[in-house]
Amino acid sequence: MASKPGKSEGRNKSFAGINTTVTLKLTFIGDASSVAYRKNGGSYTTFSSGTTITVVNGNTLNFRVYGVDAAGSISVLNNSNSDSLIDTFDYA
Repeated sequence: MASKPGKSEGRNKSFAGINTTVTLKLTFIGDASSVAYRKNGGSYTTFSSGTTITVVNGNTLNFRVYGVDAAGSISVLNNSNSDSLIDTFDYA
């Protein structure tokens, strides 16, 4: 089986229908050499599991995973609401 590329990039995820600033917690599990997010089309920022960021209505997030044959998942939690799960993104 051939190795997968050294990085994988997801589609933009938009935040709509919120009327206040929300703090998100980004977590990941798996064997990626590093994981990064991009907010509103800006530069990618590498993060460690448990990092918090803020979003407002209309913001977008995009994730990039680095590592040959990396597999795992990224979870986005609403840190402003007892770390309730917003979404999980699998990467392989």
